[in-house]
Amino acid sequence: MIQPLLASFLAPMDWGIILVIVILLFGPKKLPELARGLGRSFGEFRKAKEDIEREFSKAIHQEEEKALDKPAGTVAATTAVPATTATKPQEPTKTA
Repeated sequence: MIQPLLASFLAPMDWGIILVIVILLFGPKKLPELARGLGRSFGEFRKAKEDIEREFSKAIHQEEEKALDKPAGTVAATTAVPATTATKPQEPTKTA
């Protein structure tokens, strides 16, 4: 998801300049190691994201099952509003 987003903002010439700067900073011998570490980091991030999504969907599914398992009467009993005694509204007093 990040790659397509970055690719849409940077032109091919920009990528070339970035590549030259990276080679100058890290050297050609360090690039494979750097790319490997970056790939592992993205893999771990993706795995953690998938685990979180799986946990959320599992929790939502469990809550939906609980809601479906409740009898209809229990929902009405928990949402019922207590009755109050009705009072006759007072008429405004006239001051003349």
